This record gives sequence, structure tokens and C-alpha cells, in this order.
Amino acid sequence: MTELRTRRVALGKSISDVSHEARVNTSCLSWVEKKKAAASANMRASIAAFFDVPETELFDTNGFAL
Repeated sequence: MTELRTRRVALGKSISDVSHEARVNTSCLSWVEKKKAAASANMRASIAAFFDVPETELFDTNGFAL
């Protein structure tokens, strides 16, 4: 399980909830959470801001979820 999913589940949020609140595409977020795609710089920033953590706690240097 990725750190992104662990934090989302701990907050009791669905992927749809996070995508809406972080203003990112739901499908893209799902792919990123499953490590099937890397997140763009803008997406990483939005998701990190939503969780109020540095991007480095959620993503590697290539944008893949940790």
C-alpha cells in the first residue's frame, strides 16, 4: 500500500473525496495511488497541500507514490 493510500484511508476519504478537495482528476489520482503512473508537479503539489505534508513524504523524485 502506498503512503498516499495509507493517509487517505486513515482520514476516511475516498479517492473521489481527495480528488475533489485537492482539485485533481479522479482517474489520474487512482493511477498514481496504484503506482501505475507518475504524478505531475502540479498534481504532487496539490495532493501534498491537501494532506499538509511535504511532497517528499508522498512521492519519489520521479513523481511515483511511495
